[in-house]
Amino acid sequence: MILNKLRGGDLRSIGRANEVAMEIQEDPDLFREVFNGMMESDPVVRMRCADAVEKASALNPSLFQPCKAQLLEEISRILQQEVRWHVAQMMSRLNMTESETSLAVQIL
Repeated sequence: MILNKLRGGDLRSIGRANEVAMEIQEDPDLFREVFNGMMESDPVVRMRCADAVEKASALNPSLFQPCKAQLLEEISRILQQEVRWHVAQMMSRLNMTESETSLAVQIL
């Protein structure tokens, strides 16, 4: 399970998030699993998943499009500041309708 690479340590370290971001580039099917990891109960895993997903989306923004509604409606409500920082960057990579853009502005 790829999320095991993101466990352990504390919020001062990105752990293996860069490695996971590169694995997502090599195997885009991993994206959804890491994206969903932003909803894990462990704040370290949430933060590192957000970091890895944000980095992967910087290289391949199309990875996000199938997750757009979930990012705008669920992930954006996570109060953990480290996740919110990455969500703000991710939103800039989405192709959004006018109403989705308005929602994104409200969230930010």
